[in-house]
Amino acid sequence: MAGAQAVALALLTIMSTCALATAQTQYTGGYACDDGYTKRTGEPVCATALNSGCTDATCCVPPRTCSEWSGAWILAQAGNGGCRKDGAKMFFDTKKIGTVVASPHGDAQVKAACCTANSDAKCSDWVGVYSCTSGTTLSTASSAAPDGTDGNTFSSVAKFREVCCGIPLKCSAFTGDQSVSRAAIHAPFTMVTVVGAIATMMC
Repeated sequence: MAGAQAVALALLTIMSTCALATAQTQYTGGYACDDGYTKRTGEPVCATALNSGCTDATCCVPPRTCSEWSGAWILAQAGNGGCRKDGAKMFFDTKKIGTVVASPHGDAQVKAACCTANSDAKCSDWVGVYSCTSGTTLSTASSAAPDGTDGNTFSSVAKFREVCCGIPLKCSAFTGDQSVSRAAIHAPFTMVTVVGAIATMMC
């Protein structure tokens, strides 16, 4: 009896191991996933019996993007972690929220995909941290590398305004140059915005 139980236990162990291996193995051949997607493990099933029923949604795992790490990394940055770990002069760039993070999705890959050097910051990245005075507007697309001694902030609000703020053009002065997109006026909140707000609450 004991021998039979031992055999049964061994068989169950082998079956469990095989099932686990199958579940962790991507299917071969068949539907080819689009760039950035990876094949699902096991034997995923298409939506219908026809080839048209096989899609990225049924057969593939979507790519992991910066949006997945944005919350944790922005919060970590407030304490010199995240993009600023080890003294790096960088920030989590929410303009890259849809950028794909390469496998194995570790800190190095997240940093490479989602962080931007402070030296490459735009005026729009400082919305919520600094502001323009009444009667002036933000030049959202202009370069705005911080000049403070810490490498992460401007030396003064006045310096930020010198770099990023200007008097709006009068309609009568319009010359036909539409190189600046109207959409840029409605700049989204960025990482710097969130971190600036957190820092303000902590002080």
